[in-house]
Amino acid sequence: MSSFDFHSGLPLPEDVPPDAYALVCRDRHGGAHAFLVDSFLFPEVSRWRWNVDRDGYAYRRTSKRIPGRPKPVGCRRYLHREVQRLLGRAPPAGLTVDHVNRKRGDCRGSNLENVTQSVNTHRMWAAKKNPEVGDG
Repeated sequence: MSSFDFHSGLPLPEDVPPDAYALVCRDRHGGAHAFLVDSFLFPEVSRWRWNVDRDGYAYRRTSKRIPGRPKPVGCRRYLHREVQRLLGRAPPAGLTVDHVNRKRGDCRGSNLENVTQSVNTHRMWAAKKNPEVGDG
């Protein structure tokens, strides 16, 4: 029997650990997507409205000031990078955040790792050759 997230009304897989919460994000067509986050991070990340981009990653809109520009510039903050930042593991320059199990909807800290783009690409191709590794 699968569990059910009463807040969002979205069914969750049976293998979702009890310490994970589903964060509901909307795509550009209004569809709902559930992203897993650690329960202790849920109050922090649920403060913002999250969207889903065309590649299936959750992001929130924000703005930043750039010296020499009169107005702030819009930018995106991705959920997987935000989780790493909240855990004190923000990726330094030259590294990117990788979903270890290849599932973009699993943004729990235990599933995220800072790696080089080369390692991330290698893992992506390895997962395409062996689809049982994850759903990409």
